[in-house]
Amino acid sequence: MFDFIKLKRDPKTLSKALVLESDTYVSKEAIRILIPKRYMKAGFLTIDTVVKTLGIFIFITEDYKYSVCSIPLTLELNPHTLETITIGNKEYFLLHFNKGDTVINTNKLIRSKDFVFGIIDEFLIKGNTPFFLEYEDIPNIFSVVRKYTGSDVADDISSITALTSLVARHPDNTYFRTDTKKPLKMIALNNPLFRYHDTFSKLTANYLKKGVISALNRPEKEATIQTEVYTY
Repeated sequence: MFDFIKLKRDPKTLSKALVLESDTYVSKEAIRILIPKRYMKAGFLTIDTVVKTLGIFIFITEDYKYSVCSIPLTLELNPHTLETITIGNKEYFLLHFNKGDTVINTNKLIRSKDFVFGIIDEFLIKGNTPFFLEYEDIPNIFSVVRKYTGSDVADDISSITALTSLVARHPDNTYFRTDTKKPLKMIALNNPLFRYHDTFSKLTANYLKKGVISALNRPEKEATIQTEVYTY
């Protein structure tokens, strides 16, 4: 049984667990890869004779140490077995590899912009960020976008950092932003429930139902500049 509570991040996990032989990555020990099942709905993942997935997932060793793969391109994986597990209320695919198995088919990746806007949409706009990504992982993913995809969408990394700061919240109180060293809870950028404090913005932004509920449940104690401008 997979016990995600035991997970401990270790950047050296990848180099310890995999070795490059010719153009393929082979496991030096039994390892697992964890991929959000939601990637299928987002168009990031297909499962057939091989698993083709967005290269943003984690490698896990038998002692539950893990490292994050942050490649915004398709990788082809060859798991020995695959199972579906639930962490929190989210489903994940857990891929198993034995010692000596081919893990990644090739290191010769084809540049493609296919996933760039999809990642922004899934991780930031919709707030569906995998639990294993920490605050600084998100800007770091976009910092290599030009290298892997040729896209200049994230050349101004300060924009991605600003968006990340908007959606990264304190796990115990979603109305507060978190700092970069603490666990975080991601909210959806297109959901006004936690992004706005004034009634007008909640009622006129996207997701009207949630905005109305929030406006009613958390009314302003005093008028904000936005409310005053649009009311008078």
